[in-house]
Amino acid sequence: MKKIYTIICGLLLGSAVMANDTESLGIITDKDFAQVGVPKENVIKAKEIIKNSKNRYDYLILDRRSKELEINKCILEGVEKNWSQIEELTDQIGKIEADILKERIKSQYEAQKYINQEQYLRAREIAIKRIESARENKNGNIKANPAKK
Repeated sequence: MKKIYTIICGLLLGSAVMANDTESLGIITDKDFAQVGVPKENVIKAKEIIKNSKNRYDYLILDRRSKELEINKCILEGVEKNWSQIEELTDQIGKIEADILKERIKSQYEAQKYINQEQYLRAREIAIKRIESARENKNGNIKANPAKK
């Protein structure tokens, strides 16, 4: 059960990672991490790992799409005539998918050296509360000032 929980948390970190920018990891800001005791250097290192992983992911996605286009071309030219090439391209796409998954797991493991799961989950809770509070304030202001648009 702990391994499943670890994988799920890792995937959450991975999906947050894909929304990376200079001030946050997904919805979690640097301030959120600081509140749970993650040193700024660790956040910077984790962001760098995530950035590199995203670059590799983007490259692999482009490669996969090019293989898919080649398959479509082969289909248009005739499946029977190009079957061996379609099989080879399909195998290559499978390898690319495996590489994407391996890269995601590797980057999550590397990032967790700098921001552990507990810190990530606590910072995520802070971020969720911050976002909910901002929504409530925004909705409260709209209701309090119905004439303003």
